[in-house]
Amino acid sequence: VHRRKADKFYKKIHHVKNMCRERDDVAGISIDFMQNLMHPVIPIQDTFYLRQLTYNIFNIHDLKSEKAVFYTYDETTAKKSPNEVCSFILSYINEYVSSSIRQFFLFSDGCAGQNKNHCLIRLMLALEAKGRFDSIHQYFPIRGHSYLPCDRDFSVVKRTVKKQDRVYLPLDYTELITSSSSKNAFTVH
Repeated sequence: VHRRKADKFYKKIHHVKNMCRERDDVAGISIDFMQNLMHPVIPIQDTFYLRQLTYNIFNIHDLKSEKAVFYTYDETTAKKSPNEVCSFILSYINEYVSSSIRQFFLFSDGCAGQNKNHCLIRLMLALEAKGRFDSIHQYFPIRGHSYLPCDRDFSVVKRTVKKQDRVYLPLDYTELITSSSSKNAFTVH
């Protein structure tokens, strides 16, 4: 039963991808935070055990175009709370989603502190109430089966970061992500 529910979720993502490609009034995105990156990254073992500054990466993956938009910041700028998630999604919708889109699909993991909460649901309800979309559908995978399109984008970034033996500043991470985007469809904010 667990496996069938997971398969149903992945079939839904595939169905929405096809629907987005066939129709001009449908859009779908997948959202997720990447695992925290620490800095500085230097080849001294003692720094691993010290308190390091974290660098956060939030990804919005467009299911139609297969393009990813990364919102990056360090922990001195903001946290990883529902407020940031809602801000990133609203920014993305205002900048990248056409006003002709009437149906909107959102896929995310079931993290209650970031994606599965009142803030995000109220944002979606407000967008629908204001007439931005006719309908919004949000989907969460079964626990343990949350492999989303964002995770493929993260693996590209992780491979690029792994090749570097020294990262001193947050700007260095931004440059690494931008350099990995030359081969992929990434935008960094």
